[in-house]
Amino acid sequence: MIGTILSSRYEIKEELGGGGMAVVYKGEDLLLGRTVAVKVLREQFARDKTFVERFRREAQAGARLSHPHIVSIFDVGMDQGYHFLVMEFVEGRTLKEYLEEKNGILEEEEAVRIGIQLCEALEHAHENGLIHRDIKPHNILITNGGKIKVADFGIARACSAETVTFAGTMVGSVHYVSPEQAKGYPTDSRTDIYSASVVLYELVTGTLPFTADSMISVALKHINEIPKPLREINPSVSPELENIILKGLRKNPEDRFASAREMGERLKSIGSSPEERVHKRENALTIRKLRPRGVAVLLALLFVLVLGGYYGVLGFLKVDETVVPDVSNISYEEAVEILNEAGLRAEVASEVHHSDVPEGHVISHNPKKGERVKKSRVIKMVVSLGPEMAEVPSVVGMDLREARVHLNNAGFNVSSQISFVFDAEVPENTVVKQIPAAGTRVEKQETEVLLIVSKGPEPIYVEMPELIGLEFAEAEKKLRDLHLKLGTVSEKENREYFSGQVINQSIDPGTSILQGSSVDLMVSSGPGPSPQYARITVPVPKGDKKREHRIRIEVTDAKGTHEEYNEVHKSGDVVKVRVPFYKSGVVKIYNDGNLIHEQGVP
Repeated sequence: MIGTILSSRYEIKEELGGGGMAVVYKGEDLLLGRTVAVKVLREQFARDKTFVERFRREAQAGARLSHPHIVSIFDVGMDQGYHFLVMEFVEGRTLKEYLEEKNGILEEEEAVRIGIQLCEALEHAHENGLIHRDIKPHNILITNGGKIKVADFGIARACSAETVTFAGTMVGSVHYVSPEQAKGYPTDSRTDIYSASVVLYELVTGTLPFTADSMISVALKHINEIPKPLREINPSVSPELENIILKGLRKNPEDRFASAREMGERLKSIGSSPEERVHKRENALTIRKLRPRGVAVLLALLFVLVLGGYYGVLGFLKVDETVVPDVSNISYEEAVEILNEAGLRAEVASEVHHSDVPEGHVISHNPKKGERVKKSRVIKMVVSLGPEMAEVPSVVGMDLREARVHLNNAGFNVSSQISFVFDAEVPENTVVKQIPAAGTRVEKQETEVLLIVSKGPEPIYVEMPELIGLEFAEAEKKLRDLHLKLGTVSEKENREYFSGQVINQSIDPGTSILQGSSVDLMVSSGPGPSPQYARITVPVPKGDKKREHRIRIEVTDAKGTHEEYNEVHKSGDVVKVRVPFYKSGVVKIYNDGNLIHEQGVP
């Protein structure tokens, strides 16, 4: 959109912001060489012929206004598929932004000054037959010089049912709506007086007169509840200002100020002397004073009333019919306006949560669209509270089955795509993580919770050792060191291996095996192999015949290492010994502890 030239005249320079209905750009009027604001309708509204026609009609009416406290509308048109409005460009910010800069509250003197300017703007518009219907801080601009300018005069009727976005926050008109607007009744200039009073209430108290969890609840409070006195919230508010604002907030339009001019005059009187206030009231009374009527006038009036009552009864008995329009899937405020234009009234039958219909929008209504009904018939609407939101409960540390039950009981669905991961610390089949995390606020019915579940420790494979021939105790230790389990142990007679030696294992040596696996062993119960004999001759070293030498013979074979000879001999002796061995082995001969000979057998 940047760089686009509309109607060969208005060049789009930069985006200033957006609302639910339109996007506002800073532009340049190439013909007059001045900076302007260009409001371009969003595509979904540009396709609605009824809305576009109403937008153009009201905008053209607003263009007739010329007042220092009203943003001027210079032009309205359509080019290249864009429906646009050209307005005065105001250097400044919205009253909402200004209020936030002031920490949400203004001094009374400043609030009164803003209120007086607002009333002057409303007075001018009302005198020209225009009602704003959407007065709120977001539609009031404050120039860098401190003056206010009311925006969207003339198009407010076209967009009053919409919710507008400011700086990423959804701000609905419902907080500033009058009781008659909330009911769907016809409105007049006193509707703007009510909304202006809400604005003043907010400026000096820092809060709105009515708040609630849903827009419909706020609207119902406007209809049924009395606002809290301002001085209970901010004791520094003067009684005079409190009385003015509370009068503007009365439920019955007849009980409010008769005009914006009257409200503005009352605001101007704050802080003046008692004599000045009495003088102003006397002048006002003089203006409104009526001359006494004669008896003839009273009789004529009585006749008119009787005649009017007669025709009124006839009119009641003959009520025009109309077709119920479809107001489902649109905002409550827009539905009320559409029904009102059709001569029907609106009523909220109930509010329910709905996943697909946004908060504050109509889900259904009765009578339904297309039905013919009498005008003034009440159309009962079911309004959406939006999707039901809730905090996701924590299921980390729970067994998978327990976690499913817990989430289902809380109204959440569990994703069928469960992820399983290895975890050395968390037991198998236990939830280690959840998405969304516990405490996250999400839409209940539309949110699936993904569970990540432990598969226990990651498997480790080891190589199966050779256990055959080992003593049972040694074989058991080797299995334990490799984190393998000893399975079934059996015994069998065997002549090749000695009693207690492993003669068979269930898993072959060298096989890759998962830690924790069981290994069965078969152990020999004897008798084992028969011994063989070797003849060993050991000459004792010669020397001092009185000296003695200890000769020891040790055999290492299939039975292990065992000593077969250990005796003392004199020098020069020759030792001849027959030593047993099993299968094959090594014979070692020691003289006084020193190895002097080693040989294999057989």
